[in-house]
This record gives sequence, structure tokens and C-alpha cells, in this order.
Amino acid sequence: MVYSGSPKDVPTYFESLNYPCPSHTNPADHVLDLVSDPMISQHLSKHYKELDRFENEKRLKKDDNDDSYDGRKSVEFNEP
Repeated sequence: MVYSGSPKDVPTYFESLNYPCPSHTNPADHVLDLVSDPMISQHLSKHYKELDRFENEKRLKKDDNDDSYDGRKSVEFNEP
């Protein structure tokens, strides 16, 4: 995975990674071009995993310090 978010944020996200979407280019086509290159795809995937890890750690710290509801749904599994 290289991106997860709103379609309108795609150009900003990839620009922040130094892969700006060229003018007059559909952002979806731009992303397909990027992930078609093995080296770029590997870099984007690595960055996404690091970002995801950072976001998860941030959420866990928030959960430890704040009992307020943040909008996420939880599922509990009960052992038989």
C-alpha cells in the first residue's frame, strides 16, 4: 500500500514526498505511473508503513492519556 486517504489529498501527499503530480495530469494516472516503477513503489510503500506505524503509536499514546471517544469503532472478541 502506498496511500490511504481522501482522493482530493492525493496530489498534496505525493508532492510532500517529492513526487508532485504534473499539471494537466490525472492524479490517479500519476499514482499508477509511480507504483509501476519498482524503485519508487518500494520507497512509497516503505514511507507508508513508517507513517502508519507513527500514526498507530500516536493513537495508542492518545488512548493511554485520554478516555474520550475518538470516533473509531472497536470490536471485542470473546474466547469460547
